Amino acid sequence: MRGLSAVFPARLFAANVLFTLMAYVALVVVAAIIAVAIGLFGDLGASVWEQAIQASRWFVLVIGTVVVRTYLPVYVANGRTRREFFVHAAVFLFAFAPVATVLIMLGYLMETGLYGLGGWPRELSDRHLFGDLGQVPLVFAEYWSQYLVWVAVGAMAGAAFYRLYAGGILLIPVGAALIFSVHAATDLVHALPVIGRLPVLGLPATVPVAVGVGLAGFLIAIGLTWAFVRDIPIRNPR
Repeated sequence: MRGLSAVFPARLFAANVLFTLMAYVALVVVAAIIAVAIGLFGDLGASVWEQAIQASRWFVLVIGTVVVRTYLPVYVANGRTRREFFVHAAVFLFAFAPVATVLIMLGYLMETGLYGLGGWPRELSDRHLFGDLGQVPLVFAEYWSQYLVWVAVGAMAGAAFYRLYAGGILLIPVGAALIFSVHAATDLVHALPVIGRLPVLGLPATVPVAVGVGLAGFLIAIGLTWAFVRDIPIRNPR
């Protein structure tokens, strides 16, 4: 058990998943209220959850940022090395992405039940790897690959701004390129104006490409995160 605890950050994982569940419940309630309101007083034909979870990507990015900026000083203050923190952070980030993905898939499932009860049709507005929500492996592959990159980019940004202060802005183009690449690989980027016109992002939308781009983006962002935190000076709390 001691060997496992040296690699898997149980407390870090539990604290952030608990916070995520609280935010998730709030998002589910808000999305359900909006869907019912539109269904009763308007014309409900599209998936409200599909649009509501756009914010989830930014939430995942913030989780990655907070892990570095909040927990790195705590680890060092308690006698842990920066390397130990990085290992825990990397494992957490990799484990957190599928958790977020499963929650999103459960949201789609709950929405299916809600729309069925109301007798409302449901159409997906954006383009995806999957043709319908019954293609569970494709749904998982799309959102998992996206969240994997978003959470790692958040950690990279947190490390960059912690070390470089305002100079961390120099890493924004790198993070944006990683995010745009994974969205191009999942075909969602083609639903966006301007970005969808960039031929360099016109990757074929297949599961191997999506997963490969997601893993590559994760490794690049995590590698840059380690480059910043390996000998980063810890600031005194104010």
